[in-house]
Amino acid sequence: MVVEVTPENIKEFQLSDIVMPMIGHDVRLPTNRDLQQIIVDIMEKDGISLSNFQNQSNIAATSASGSYRRIVVTPSQV
Repeated sequence: MVVEVTPENIKEFQLSDIVMPMIGHDVRLPTNRDLQQIIVDIMEKDGISLSNFQNQSNIAATSASGSYRRIVVTPSQV
């Protein structure tokens, strides 16, 4: 579950909790407009837009639901 960090809940999270979306029809973009623009700009360079993912959830062969990846991972068992 993705939770937006706010001034009210920021103390509940660490840097290693932050995730960025891997774009698809089932992910939320960050609410930060600067981050949204970075994502949109990268997609435009690749010739795609968010509209490419609309209505894809019903087409199993080409559905790209997307996911989230942590921006920082703490190594363990090293």
